[in-house]
Amino acid sequence: MCDLSLLCGAAQGKTFEAREKCHPSLASEKRYPSERFPVLAFVGAPANFPVQQENLALQAHLSWSDAVLNRARHFIRTSLRAPFVGIHLRNGIDWVRPAGLCRSGTKQGKHLARQ
Repeated sequence: MCDLSLLCGAAQGKTFEAREKCHPSLASEKRYPSERFPVLAFVGAPANFPVQQENLALQAHLSWSDAVLNRARHFIRTSLRAPFVGIHLRNGIDWVRPAGLCRSGTKQGKHLARQ
């Protein structure tokens, strides 16, 4: 079973099973265990973008686990030779939708404008 706490920390002490009940999409780990399915290909994004309105406030509480932070810091320290800037470029329809939301003045659009 996938230990999601490795990816984003234990969500308020909840176990994977408890979070799975709140987010049925996490059941895919049971249906497609990584031991049998080491690679999954998707025809689209694995999550909605922009984030669904009801999940917007949750992003403020996202914190990476120490294990993920340490792996990232190790990769940066050992693989990159100079300072770097990470850029997530959007093009085509992937840009049109968020850009429209930024102009809309909605709460979701304001969140996107801060990024």
